[in-house]
Amino acid sequence: MTATLRTEKLSKQWGEFKANSDVSLTFTPGARHALIGPNGAGKTTFINLLTGVFAPTSGDVFLGDECITALPQFARVKRGMTRTFQINTLFPGLTVMESVVLAICERNDNGARWHRTVAHQREEIAEAEQLLGLLRLGADANTLTRNLPYGKQRLVEIALALGRARRRHPDRGKRRAVQRHRGLAARCHRGVHRARHGARIPLRGADHGAGRRQGVNGRGAGGDSERSARA
Repeated sequence: MTATLRTEKLSKQWGEFKANSDVSLTFTPGARHALIGPNGAGKTTFINLLTGVFAPTSGDVFLGDECITALPQFARVKRGMTRTFQINTLFPGLTVMESVVLAICERNDNGARWHRTVAHQREEIAEAEQLLGLLRLGADANTLTRNLPYGKQRLVEIALALGRARRRHPDRGKRRAVQRHRGLAARCHRGVHRARHGARIPLRGADHGAGRRQGVNGRGAGGDSERSARA
């Protein structure tokens, strides 16, 4: 199966400190991957390299067949790479529906079309309704995001990420990604989202797991290992 995202010998070094060293991983379409490891192992650095926050010291990042190593963050988002953060970054004064519609409008380059209000973006509203329904957020569509419990706010973050993602086959790819998060939807409401560094809970919802281990100097310069896991 063709890789959606892959890295080749990706490394990041500050002086003598090696945060990531020759990381080569392949992410297949529709699969869920868990990146696990203790504090300081280089997990966040690796994500920052994938998403363009940091430029690698060496190595490359590929999205499909395109090398995106030199692309800035916004250009990667336009190509369908999105990210959610541990701390929610929602607009507290917007409803769930308004938030998702705005994300879809941005993806469709409607952000600068001031002559049309959000209420007139019918196609975007229909897509947002479908997305919220698949994530079981339909009943919360008109709720302000600040009034949602944390678990549902995390699901809104996922909805925004899926809404921003531009794919060659958007409906098929988005439905597959949403279906894979439906089990996660129920689990988030029970507080599983609080697990951060342990391996057991993240791997329950993952098809594959990649672990970062610290080196003998305890500075995160150790190697990587990969394993398969089924929920």
